[in-house]
Amino acid sequence: IGYYALLLAKKAKKVYCFEPDPRNIDFLNNNINRYDNIHLVQKAVSSEDGFSNFILGSCPALSSLSPLEINLNEQNTIAVEKITIDTFRRNEGIKISGIKIDIEGYDFQALLGARSTMLEDKPLIITEASYDNSLMTLLDELNYSCYAFTRNHKTRKVKFQKIPSNEKWVTKMLVLVHNDNLEIINRYIK
Repeated sequence: IGYYALLLAKKAKKVYCFEPDPRNIDFLNNNINRYDNIHLVQKAVSSEDGFSNFILGSCPALSSLSPLEINLNEQNTIAVEKITIDTFRRNEGIKISGIKIDIEGYDFQALLGARSTMLEDKPLIITEASYDNSLMTLLDELNYSCYAFTRNHKTRKVKFQKIPSNEKWVTKMLVLVHNDNLEIINRYIK
C-alpha cells in the first residue's frame, strides 16, 4: 500500500495519497511515515464532492464506492467523504503535475472530477480507466492523448505507443498526456 507514493516521494515536492478504507490507514501510515512530503487524505476521489457508500470488500483491494441510493448490507458498507481533484487542488492552492489513479472501477469518475485541473495544470495521468467511448470523448475535449504498453500476441514484444481514438483497446494501465506536453512521452516512442 502506497507503493507509487513512495516511488514518487523521491522526485516530487509533495505527494497526496487518498485512501477511504479505514483498514488501510495504519498500513499506509507505516509505509509513508518516513517521508515528510507524503500527505494522507482520508477521502475517496470521485466526480463530485459529498458522501457515498463505500463497500468494504473481503480484502481492502476489493473495496469500492457505491451510489448512496443502493441499499446495501450495513455490515459491509460505511459512509465515506468524497472529493474531486479539482476541489482538492483549489482548497490546497496547488498546481498538480502528475496523477496516478487506480480506484477499483471509479477511475473515470475521478477524471470527471479533474476537468479543470486537466485543462489548467495539464498533469501527466496514469490510470486504470477503461479505454472506451466516454474516456475518448473526455480526452478529445480536454486535448489529451492516450498511450499504453501493448504486447504483440505473436512476437510477445512489448511496445509503448499512442492508442488511436478510433480503435478499441484493452489495456491494464493508460498514460494520459496533454497535447502541449507530448515531448515528455516522445522520448519513449520508437
